[in-house]
Amino acid sequence: MKLPAIWDGLADGIIGNRDDAQLVQAIWCDTEPRTTFAQSQPRVRRIIDELKASRSPGPARRDTRPEIAAINNEDLIGLVAAGGFERLRALEELGRRGDRIVFDFAEDPGLRNAAGWLPGIPQALHHLGPDALPRARTWIGSGDDTLVAFGERVVAEVGDQGDAPVLLAALHRTVVAGEWCAAEVPARGLGRLGIREAVSELMAAWEGTVHSLAREAFLDGLRGCAPHEAEAVVVEGLDDCESTVQRRACEAAPDTPAVRSRLRELTADPLAPEVHEAANTKLQVPAIRP
Repeated sequence: MKLPAIWDGLADGIIGNRDDAQLVQAIWCDTEPRTTFAQSQPRVRRIIDELKASRSPGPARRDTRPEIAAINNEDLIGLVAAGGFERLRALEELGRRGDRIVFDFAEDPGLRNAAGWLPGIPQALHHLGPDALPRARTWIGSGDDTLVAFGERVVAEVGDQGDAPVLLAALHRTVVAGEWCAAEVPARGLGRLGIREAVSELMAAWEGTVHSLAREAFLDGLRGCAPHEAEAVVVEGLDDCESTVQRRACEAAPDTPAVRSRLRELTADPLAPEVHEAANTKLQVPAIRP
């Protein structure tokens, strides 16, 4: 069952009492019950999509509202200070422009929400890319949990082999604590760097998580760290309850008769329309003959 029934009907009451700015503050991580609410609440879906885009390894997402690009840096800084929903967009635009004042905002506890987070900073740091690495590495040893999280995101996205111990420690810490959303960050980073020492912890995360959406990150991590060992997990992912995991599995599935049979089933599965294209695409790859 993909949607926990216990949360059915709660979204209208909870979300209806918050404006956009309050929602951005409340939805700082794409975990349940937020992901369930997103199924019926477009406002929540949009915020979660922005969160996912901010940590995507692909090209940086362009802002779809052209007016933000017309605002000068001084006024953007004013929007950050004023707060509200525009703070997130102003921070992201400052990051896109390469303005290092983003680092100072990240370090300002007075700007953080009740959860200790500052929405918009991850997106801004994503745009700054490698330029954020020196400052991010200092945050990791700061003792400030929020800055540690910001720093780990940066090294996961653009760090090098020298950052592997930090990411390994972060993965271990979050898996032991069952902080599955937070564990996605080091999992992807370790996979990007191909750190084989992470395999056992990633397997434990894959097998132990109660947050099904996190399995996509753990699968990505395993594929990057140990492609051959990850094949069994990839095949298992073809039957996952999450379409995001199934699509990843379709992309990486080994070429075997059993896999091709399962892919054909997925191309016509009425319960998995989001997977049809990925399964079809994989089936177009010629079978490897011995």
